[in-house]
Amino acid sequence: MRCLKLGGRLLTCGATAGYAPTEDLRFIWTFELQILGSNGWERDDIIKLFDLVEAGKLQVLIDKTYPLEQGGEAVRIIEDRAVFGKVVVTP
Repeated sequence: MRCLKLGGRLLTCGATAGYAPTEDLRFIWTFELQILGSNGWERDDIIKLFDLVEAGKLQVLIDKTYPLEQGGEAVRIIEDRAVFGKVVVTP
């Protein structure tokens, strides 16, 4: 949240970082931040997302890529929170 500008917005999709955030709530109102939650998606949203990626307007951050044979390792690093971005498993 500290990288948001005045009036910035943060969208959170699930509790991937745990269920007890320790943020100082004063930071939210001091900088007039908007915190938005999402518990799902719809097909049209995914299509729009792919269109943004295809147009180069949104870059996907891929941390690591693994062959299918190393799928177990890919799951392990996600569980260990040893990634920043997406993990891709290829056939």
